[in-house]
Amino acid sequence: MLVEKISLSGAGQPQCTERAARGPFESAALSCTTPTTNTTRLMNLRIRKPSAERKPLATRKLLQYFLFQSRSPALLRISGRYLTLFVVNTKELARQWFDSVWNRKDPSVIPQLMDPALVGVSEGGEIRGPDAFKSLVYEPMVRAFPDVSVSLDRIIGEGNEVAIRWTAVATHKGPFLDIAPTGKKVQFSGITWIEFKQGRIISGADSYNLHGLIAYLSGGPESASVHAPW
Repeated sequence: MLVEKISLSGAGQPQCTERAARGPFESAALSCTTPTTNTTRLMNLRIRKPSAERKPLATRKLLQYFLFQSRSPALLRISGRYLTLFVVNTKELARQWFDSVWNRKDPSVIPQLMDPALVGVSEGGEIRGPDAFKSLVYEPMVRAFPDVSVSLDRIIGEGNEVAIRWTAVATHKGPFLDIAPTGKKVQFSGITWIEFKQGRIISGADSYNLHGLIAYLSGGPESASVHAPW
C-alpha cells in the first residue's frame, strides 16, 4: 500500500465514498464532495508520509494524481508524519467574497480573503492592499448605496483565476462622487477578474459602466448596463 491513511477535513460535512485509485497506485482513494457554505475556503487532504523504504517518487505521483483529479489549485505542507494537501476551490472563494463583502456588508472579511500584497484595478484607479480597497472602493460604495445587493450571473474559473459577471441592484441614498443622494433605484452590471494565491486575493480588476452610472444618477438616460431595476 502506498497510502497508510487518507482523511479529508474542511468546512461543512464532507460526504465521501471509497473507490479504487487508477494508475500506478495500489491503494484506495476517497472521492469526496463538501457542501457549499459561506465559510468554505480550503479542503484538506492528509496523506501519511511513507516509511523510509518506500520510494519518494511514488508519493509524488500520488499527490500529482489527486491534483489532476481535483482540477483545482493546491498547496502542499509537510508537518510531522503527514503531507497535507490543501485543495483550493477558487469559485467558492469568489462567491464567499461577494456574499460576505457586498451582500452581508461585513468588512472584517476583507483582510481575511485579501492578501496584504494585493494589487488591483478599479474604475477609480489602482488599489494596493486591503486597507486601500476598504477606504477607496468598499466604504464609498456602501455609503452611497447602503442597500446594494449583488447577484452572480456567471462564474468561470481556471487555475488560480476566476472571472465573474455580476449584477448589482441598489438605491442611491448617500453621496456618490459629486452627486448628492437622489433616492433613485438603479441596476448595473459588470465583470470582476480575481487571482488567488494560497487562498487569498492577490490581484484583480473590476470593470463596469461608471460613466453610465454617473449619467443615470444625474438625470441622464438609461443604458444597456445601467437602468432602473427590471
